[in-house]
Amino acid sequence: MFLKLFWLLFAGGAGTLARFGTVALAQRLWPLHWSVGTVVANVLGCLLAGLVFGWLQKQEIAHEDVRLVVLVGFCGAYTTFSALVLEAGQLQQVSGWLSALGLVALHLVLGGLALAVAWSAMVRWG
Repeated sequence: MFLKLFWLLFAGGAGTLARFGTVALAQRLWPLHWSVGTVVANVLGCLLAGLVFGWLQKQEIAHEDVRLVVLVGFCGAYTTFSALVLEAGQLQQVSGWLSALGLVALHLVLGGLALAVAWSAMVRWG
């Protein structure tokens, strides 16, 4: 049990650092008035989740600990819903409800597509 907690802690820390780097890089590349970095991190996190979940589904022996560490630890820290909600609230204050809802829709649509494409690819070719 201690080893599993250690790997969750390590993966969560790695996900947090990866998110910080992704958001900083994306904001530098596309300096918009809303956080494109959070969109990029959420879509990439969904893509990774789809790849991992699809790959594990194809394996004859899908190890539950791998799923836990990668999906809960790394992806859970890398993609944070609370950041999306906070940024949507801030955008609503500046640009109104339509912009805030558009940001949330962008996350959901692109994240859902990324997950579906990655999952399908792993099931088909993984």
